[in-house]
Amino acid sequence: MLINISNHPSAQWEKRQIDEATRRWGGVVDMQFPSIDPKWGYERVEQEAQKHIMGYRREIAKYDQPSAFHIMGELVYCFCVVQLLLKGGYMVVASTTERDVVMHNGEKVSRFKFVQFREY
Repeated sequence: MLINISNHPSAQWEKRQIDEATRRWGGVVDMQFPSIDPKWGYERVEQEAQKHIMGYRREIAKYDQPSAFHIMGELVYCFCVVQLLLKGGYMVVASTTERDVVMHNGEKVSRFKFVQFREY
């Protein structure tokens, strides 16, 4: 199972991304990404990661199949969580995309197209 820890629920992913997650891990389970205050220092963000890590580990333990964590979001929080998960022997991936930027009525609009899951 792919445990998706991000602000992008899998229901909003493009078909290609869902298909790849299903092929590799049997499906996707979404977990809420915590709200990280931009005023916090590193230590506070690290505490938040420590606070959530056991819940992430409990979730992945429910599945008797190859599993991984997909984490995308606030960079320092992701860094902390990825370090903890890798130390625990878990597979952790990020999604890679191609960005297409288009100007629309004077406003820059970015569209992202899924390419692959990249392992840390």
